[in-house]
Formats: sequence, structure tokens, C-alpha cells
Amino acid sequence: MSRSPIVSLALALVASTASLLGAQAPSAAAPLRIEVSPASLALDVGDSARILTKVWAGAAPVDSGVIFFSSNRRAVSVSPAGVVRAMSPGRFTLYVLGGMPGPNGMPAARVEVPVTVRWPA
Repeated sequence: MSRSPIVSLALALVASTASLLGAQAPSAAAPLRIEVSPASLALDVGDSARILTKVWAGAAPVDSGVIFFSSNRRAVSVSPAGVVRAMSPGRFTLYVLGGMPGPNGMPAARVEVPVTVRWPA
């Protein structure tokens, strides 16, 4: 299975950012997971919304940053703080990545957030 260029770039950025910050790889006993709110977005062209995140290691919250990516940044942009801006109608995916990449090169945690953008009524 091949990765999309966006996911490959995201993985490289997660690895380099985590390395610069001195992050430790998560232990196998407590896998990371990311909670996002809202779990999906429906926006009109021109609207903005913010995605809130919490990172957990098992049952304990951890102070770990995440990285946001858009499947089509010309249609739906997302800032490092999770602010989403809808610019063109359609269906898109935002990726929220966190943690050090494991041996398979994938981030420790990944969540996809579906985004539907429509023309204003």
C-alpha cells in the first residue's frame, strides 16, 4: 500500500519535530490515542472552525502536541492551532497526527476528520 504525498510529508514532519523536541517513543504498554472535537465538520465556503484535541497514553492524558494536515489545502486549510478554513465546496479529510513514528514509519496516533464544505445558502 503506498502512502499519499501528504501523509508521507506529515510523517517526516512528525519525526523531525519530535526529534527536535526530544520526545520519547511511547511505550508499548500505553499506546497513544488522539481525541478530536468535533469528530467531523460541515462548513459553508468562507467559514472557519477550530478542532480541539486531547492526547492520551492509555487512560492518562499526556502533554503531547499534534500536527494537522489537510487532504486539499487549497480547498480546506488548517493552521498549527487547528483552525480550519473552508475555501471551496466538496468533501475533504483533515489528518491529526501525534507521537513519534513507530518502526513501521507511521505516527504513534492518527485521526482522520471528515470535512464537508458547501456553498452558503
